[in-house]
Amino acid sequence: MNTLMVLILALPLSVEVLGALFSVRDGWGDSASKASALEHLAAPLLCWGALWWLVGIDMWRAMVAALVAVLILHVVTHYAVRLLISRPRFQTHAIDTDSGDDPS
Repeated sequence: MNTLMVLILALPLSVEVLGALFSVRDGWGDSASKASALEHLAAPLLCWGALWWLVGIDMWRAMVAALVAVLILHVVTHYAVRLLISRPRFQTHAIDTDSGDDPS
């Protein structure tokens, strides 16, 4: 039962930690956004550390499993969206209604 509770708590924390890490990676070249991204990383890491401290070292497998599950779902979602975008039948056709050239 404790493992299930740790997984339930670690899944959203994993999403936040990975999102903050991706934010740091995206903003690393810009010095103005680097500081903001690092500040956003502090809170999820603090919560992750607090959860680790509360549940103890015995539950590290459940916490790592949550992190790996979030990573796998992120990769699967990324490639699924790329596949959907590449298919023409899933795309809509844009009609420019602002132009003065009315063909009708």
